[in-house]
Amino acid sequence: MESYFKLYLSFAVSGLTHGLMTYSMPAYGTHTFSDRFSRVFFCFVLNAAIIHFEDGVINVYKRLFPDSKPGGWKSLVGYVWTTLCVWFSLQMAGTAYLRMGMTGTPDVPVPVMGRVLGALRERLGQDNAFQVKVMADRLFSGLNGHPSSKL
Repeated sequence: MESYFKLYLSFAVSGLTHGLMTYSMPAYGTHTFSDRFSRVFFCFVLNAAIIHFEDGVINVYKRLFPDSKPGGWKSLVGYVWTTLCVWFSLQMAGTAYLRMGMTGTPDVPVPVMGRVLGALRERLGQDNAFQVKVMADRLFSGLNGHPSSKL
């Protein structure tokens, strides 16, 4: 039980520091507390809950199949599970960053990412909070036929 306390505490502290960092950054006056802090904080706490759930599933599996050896298809399932969980949880923080307009200026030192973020800015037009919000909603709502899905 102590290890889960440490798990949740470490992810909560990390979420708190990232959330406070995001909350302290300049943003439009229309951004709510949820847009600037809660989404980022809960992204981190959600990862602790996912790890806790995963441990439970592994424990049940080991009790049902005590002679099972690691590797093979179980490793593949683990990689897919991890990728999906990271993708799902990062959308919370990504939505906050997009709504705040943090992607409006390509400040990434990697040239490829600078071009991608520059293309996003061109698609959005001027630095407009509403356009950034619409783009974030489109990016993280399933990408069903939206023009932004062709980025």
